[in-house]
Amino acid sequence: GGIAIRRLNGYIPGQLLTVTVSVTPPAGTIAYGIEETPPTGWQVSQISDGGEFDPANGKVKWTFLDATIRSLTYRL
Repeated sequence: GGIAIRRLNGYIPGQLLTVTVSVTPPAGTIAYGIEETPPTGWQVSQISDGGEFDPANGKVKWTFLDATIRSLTYRL
């Protein structure tokens, strides 16, 4: 199966927090999507790799039409 690992740098109140999601799709993948649900009320910015924030569902989303291993980031 595929692997997705989330890492957070240490949180300091009043400073931006970088969230990193390292993704390795499973063998045979031709497309994949990743969704992250940040804490409600936190502002999301600087989403990498063409990802977008879906405010209606409170999620950061990425969609890829390949099987590339990626390190995705966004800031809170």
